[in-house]
Amino acid sequence: MEEGLPTILWRLSRDIVNVVETLKERGKIRRIKRLWFREKITNFEYKEGSMGWQASPEYFEKEEWDWRDRFRIIEPEIKKMPTYINAHRYISEIYKVNELRAEFLLSRFVHNVIIKALDATLSEEELVELITLFHNDLEGAPIIWNVTVELRGIWLKDEEIIVDEGLKLRRPRPEDLAYECPVEEMIERAVPRFHVPFFSHATAVLEITQRSQSQLNLLDELEKIIIALRLYKPASIAKIGIVWRPKSILQFESVTWYTPIQPEIYRYSLASEDASKLKTLLDKIKPLLPVVQGRIETIDHISISLQRYDDALFKPDPMERLTYAIMSLEALFLKSSEREELKHRLAQRVARCLSLYGYQSLEVYRTVAQSYDIRSEFVHGTLINKEKKDYTATLADKVIEYLRTSILMFLELKDEIEKDNFLNTIDNSLLHQDAFTKLEKLIRENTPITTSLIPV
Repeated sequence: MEEGLPTILWRLSRDIVNVVETLKERGKIRRIKRLWFREKITNFEYKEGSMGWQASPEYFEKEEWDWRDRFRIIEPEIKKMPTYINAHRYISEIYKVNELRAEFLLSRFVHNVIIKALDATLSEEELVELITLFHNDLEGAPIIWNVTVELRGIWLKDEEIIVDEGLKLRRPRPEDLAYECPVEEMIERAVPRFHVPFFSHATAVLEITQRSQSQLNLLDELEKIIIALRLYKPASIAKIGIVWRPKSILQFESVTWYTPIQPEIYRYSLASEDASKLKTLLDKIKPLLPVVQGRIETIDHISISLQRYDDALFKPDPMERLTYAIMSLEALFLKSSEREELKHRLAQRVARCLSLYGYQSLEVYRTVAQSYDIRSEFVHGTLINKEKKDYTATLADKVIEYLRTSILMFLELKDEIEKDNFLNTIDNSLLHQDAFTKLEKLIRENTPITTSLIPV
């Protein structure tokens, strides 16, 4: 086997094109009319994340090549050819797969060439691209993925925001909601496109184009982006559906959808001027986030705090939001060995650190201390009256903002100082000016992202 696979596939692909053209000329393969269904979208409006539109369903006929002819006429002709037999043997021997597996792999390439040859005259460039994709798939090379993610929790003032190369946020569009498919498929599947029902709830769309070894790696990358967006400002940002489109012969397009839709407690807007800050945040924070298989991995105090932060953002009951937010702060600002004066230690440490970002120390101390007391009453079964519950919602909003700033700070300091040493530095700063100067220098020099994102 002196020839390489690309050369073998080139000869095979030329033969496939010739077979298809010959069968067309001889009338051996047919074009048929199929009944299709589509839903056109009209009067589409998008305002502050809310959408309105009208859907107009209709049926129409479409003429197309009979897909059955690919299997019963074209494929048998191709499998007789020496170039096919040579490619099949090469794949089986070089890639150490049995004959059935080799036949399946090669059939994916063959049918891709057939489909494109039926629809149009294939150029040399198009054939080279198909051959390159298939060869890269067999070699296990990274694949370019185009990923479309439907989100809730943020909305866009501008049509789209380009955050980085291969990463942008945009508004939902009419074409996202429109769809068409053969009637028989609609009947068989009940829903023409699985993600369409959820798209009607999307307030923004995230688009990612990235080269990745696997879909799972991309899922980790996506989850890090979502976490970073929740840290940019507090927001109940949730994935509704994901469409995965790989530039590949062997990988299939797929859809992941999420149910039920989580409550949108917090939301915020984005504009073009946010692009630079978002890129800076993502570049710094993403590598620090402990995400494995699309989830935050529990490995340290920061990951525990992040998990509780996410819980707080989605709880409809303000008591629960406040409870999780305080738990999250405790994971950051309390030592595992501490058992006494926890409320005072927590409130004091949070207030001291946040004062260096412009927050009012006394207000932060009082808010955290009050929230700690209410949280304790709630978890110990004390009935909370309506007046206090309404007040709790205001406290929860403040504490979640303190928490967001604190998580960002701890992430940026992650490689600079160990947790207990950092807490000791905070405590000492309350007693000695030199210690305060040390704390101030540590925070100011090592947390530029946190400083740039505070609202005060």
